Amino acid sequence: MKLKTHRISSVLIGLSALFLTAQAGSAASGKPFKAIGKFPVIQAENLNEKVFNLPKDFPADRNLLLLGFKREQADTLDTWVEGLQLKKKNISWFEMPVISSAYSIGSFFIDGAMRRGTPSEKTRDHIVTLYTDQKAFASSMGLNPQTLGAYIVVVDRKGNNLGFVEGDFSKSKANKIWGLLKLK
Repeated sequence: MKLKTHRISSVLIGLSALFLTAQAGSAASGKPFKAIGKFPVIQAENLNEKVFNLPKDFPADRNLLLLGFKREQADTLDTWVEGLQLKKKNISWFEMPVISSAYSIGSFFIDGAMRRGTPSEKTRDHIVTLYTDQKAFASSMGLNPQTLGAYIVVVDRKGNNLGFVEGDFSKSKANKIWGLLKLK
């Protein structure tokens, strides 16, 4: 019985990997595919107080989103900013702390503290704070609402989630992201 269960688990894992690879490959190759999820309609501000109506205001056909749901994930997102050398590249990217809407009443103080911690005005342009229901946001995006990890996501101009990776920067994860962005 154990061997049969193991075989079934192996088959299911293999099929899941094949599906995810095919889906990511379709997004990277430009062939039609079904979006993994969609960025919900949200109004937000960057740290320079520019208002965005998202996803409508995404500026490019492919936009890179660095999503963090917990304060301690900021360091993980920083590994991506450095690893992809985002400050030196001309691509559309946003670091988006996704904060519970319960804290929106204190957004002036939270955003002010983040602004003071980010001395570069150019970098502050790329940091857009989202005050929303975290689990509903993750579900809408096709991300795991139970773990609320640090996710690196590529969305199109309409906010369709074209693919993502989770966790710290690595070259293999970066290659997947570059493929989704259609950049090398």
